Amino acid sequence: ETYPDEIAGFGISAYLGSGQIYKNSDKYANVDATGTTKEELEHMKIKILRGRNLTKQDMKKEKRVCVVSDTMASYYFGSEDPIGQQIIYSGSDGYSYEFTVVGVYEYNAAIFGKQDTTIPEKDRSTTMYIPVTTANKLNHSETTNGYTYISVLLKTGADQKQAETDIQSFFADKYAKNEKWQATTYNMSSDMGIINTVINVVTVAISFIAAISLIVGGVGVMNIMLVSVTERTREIGIRKSLGAKTSSITTQFLAESAILTAIGGILGICLGLLGAYGICAILSSSMGSVIEPGVKASTILGATFFSCAVGIFFGIYPARKAAKLSPIEALRRN
Repeated sequence: ETYPDEIAGFGISAYLGSGQIYKNSDKYANVDATGTTKEELEHMKIKILRGRNLTKQDMKKEKRVCVVSDTMASYYFGSEDPIGQQIIYSGSDGYSYEFTVVGVYEYNAAIFGKQDTTIPEKDRSTTMYIPVTTANKLNHSETTNGYTYISVLLKTGADQKQAETDIQSFFADKYAKNEKWQATTYNMSSDMGIINTVINVVTVAISFIAAISLIVGGVGVMNIMLVSVTERTREIGIRKSLGAKTSSITTQFLAESAILTAIGGILGICLGLLGAYGICAILSSSMGSVIEPGVKASTILGATFFSCAVGIFFGIYPARKAAKLSPIEALRRN
């Protein structure tokens, strides 16, 4: 409310604990109860399939409501409508609380990570979201009571540096008389700047290596085409004596050079795709989250056309040399 033009909401997380929702041997679910805010779920791109999201009223009144995953709802409630149902959450700390289901979200492996497939699907634990104020009130652990980190979600177009200054000023004025209290702000854009710098340096280095590789490969193609011209001298002589134009001879060898490099480019693209998917598969299994390579059709087409262009460029000299051969001299050679 103090900075309505800058702040869209707050992303707060308070972990209540892991536990189980149990009714009988066939009707149970393992969940991780996590307190959060409406804005945090929206920022995480959590898709609500049924019911509603958490609201500010839930936060203010510390309501015992929850948003559960679609996988948990399908196993626990079956064909019943989960919205409005009462569930009893029994935590590992020995306390039990009753919650009302107000929403069902879509479980997305890209957000929550790859689940342990060694555990039966019904027994896998999913996150149950409750109001962060409720989680903080019900938390009996002194070490986790309160909020250590609060993410401030800014509105689109807001000045990040100005918002950071305003937030620091707000807390400095509010707790000016409390010497033991301190608030610091952390802006991820500074890290992004460092990451972008590193990526740019790596991109330049890779581009330099790729340029050298292209030159070496192009020279190799040119040498192959020169050998081809030498071996096919009589063929060129016969074609020219039969009336073949210089342009047709040039076009023939340029086309061969372009096809040769295009085949090499396609093989390189296939190897690159295999490598990308292989690396992503290894990272996904080690990190427990689904990582997919960003492959665009435009990039593949561009790489293919570029390979052809390299072949044409380095095939110009052999093609011109073939086109300039004298028919009489070409026919004399064995």
